[in-house]
Amino acid sequence: MTELLRSVPGVRLFPMLNEYGGNDYKIVMRGASTLGEEVCPIQYYLDGHPFDVSDDLDHAISPHNVAAMEIYPGASQVPEQFKGPHSRCGVIVIWTTSAGAHD
Repeated sequence: MTELLRSVPGVRLFPMLNEYGGNDYKIVMRGASTLGEEVCPIQYYLDGHPFDVSDDLDHAISPHNVAAMEIYPGASQVPEQFKGPHSRCGVIVIWTTSAGAHD
């Protein structure tokens, strides 16, 4: 999933060493504010519903199941239906190939 986001304008990926000696990535919208070491958390939606990725999008969903993604790097760009507690930090909406099964 992070490879899909790597070339998206407005998205930055920060490698973080995981417990297995490999890299996981912290996804941050360009211009998102930080407090000390804390990064402003992105609000995620999966098939239109709030979704917690637990800081590792690569393990949360397979890119093979992604039909489309919407990326809103700032609060002013986020549509009303995706406004949430962290929408000021950016929103990523992921639509899967099985999205119709959730409705």
